[in-house]
Amino acid sequence: MGALNISDKTLKKYFAFLNKLDDSSKTRLIDRLRKSITKPQKGSLTIKELYGKWEDSLPVEKQIGEIRNSRIDRSSELNFE
Repeated sequence: MGALNISDKTLKKYFAFLNKLDDSSKTRLIDRLRKSITKPQKGSLTIKELYGKWEDSLPVEKQIGEIRNSRIDRSSELNFE
């Protein structure tokens, strides 16, 4: 997901709103913003690193069969009377 880039005019509007917060709320907001721009800590994973990591002892064909058998038939009419 790309970062949102806002104009100075929009940033000033946000600041005018946020400037009215009490000091405790401002501090918590600063902490959250700081955490959002720091790099992930060592040991954390990104979605790209998780790609292809599914592990199961069942053969692929059996997994596919279980998925298909667990599906619900939605083609029948629902009657809410």
